[in-house]
Amino acid sequence: MRNFLQSVVILTFMFSGIQLSAQEASRFPITPTSVWRINYEYYCDGEEFAHQSGDQEFKYFVNGDTLIEGRTYFKLYKNGFLYLETPVEIRNKYMGALRDSANRFYYIKENESSESLLYNFDAKAGESICPDCGGMNYIVGETDTLENGRKRFFIDIMTVHCGSANMLIEGIGWLGGLLEGNSCYAHPGIRGSYLLCYSENEMPEYITEMTPRCAKTVECSDVFTPVKQFDFPVFKPRINLVDNKILEISASGSYTNSLCQVSIYSLTGQQLKATKMTLPGTIDVTTLGNGIFIVKTSNGINSATSKMLIR
Repeated sequence: MRNFLQSVVILTFMFSGIQLSAQEASRFPITPTSVWRINYEYYCDGEEFAHQSGDQEFKYFVNGDTLIEGRTYFKLYKNGFLYLETPVEIRNKYMGALRDSANRFYYIKENESSESLLYNFDAKAGESICPDCGGMNYIVGETDTLENGRKRFFIDIMTVHCGSANMLIEGIGWLGGLLEGNSCYAHPGIRGSYLLCYSENEMPEYITEMTPRCAKTVECSDVFTPVKQFDFPVFKPRINLVDNKILEISASGSYTNSLCQVSIYSLTGQQLKATKMTLPGTIDVTTLGNGIFIVKTSNGINSATSKMLIR
């Protein structure tokens, strides 16, 4: 019997080249097929960037492993489209490395060698789930358990202006996204997103319970589908000056009836007018006087610049 117990103690688990002893194994470890499928927070109609489509979706995913300072980590990548002030398309961007050990997730940023504790999934009420998160300790208020056995953590501190999630799931992370967190500075990702689903072997292990703003709903299909490649048509608005008084702006195809930010500048770069409009639309330019002006139009995905001559 004693030999049997000793055998149990030294039992090891193998996955994706990583070997963990029984004492080091996490209850819900990262797998070679782990995918965190995410969608940015919806913006309401009439706001500057009214992106309310599936094109906002992106994902974190595991692809191979790497050896850093004698430890084996999963390589973490990101695909998708970030709606920042200047939108950025991301394809297979290396974000860094992850490892799980003893029910904790550790993270190393790209081009760095020192790890930080990203999640302590053994944290209890009153303890910190992320002691290395930039001084934001995220003290657990309470916990419960989902039907699949994963613990759910509710965090007392919720920085509403910097994100939307104050919940975490064991072995998955923030419901704002794996690296997104719910604070502007305490996690390495981008704020204002929602975890649609976490999947392994293309099957969901967790599906969102959250509802975004503006009464919009977020859905995650039963079968995981990879993020599509983004192929937006070229945004080429047409401008037409009528009687040197009214500037008409229009666009064709999918950009008709879309929200557009229009700014007019002098040749020295001084902004003279700025407005939002639904295309097609018009702007009164009688106060600008004569001269050459720069008209910049942006739909939040890309922008175009044109010259305007007023005589």
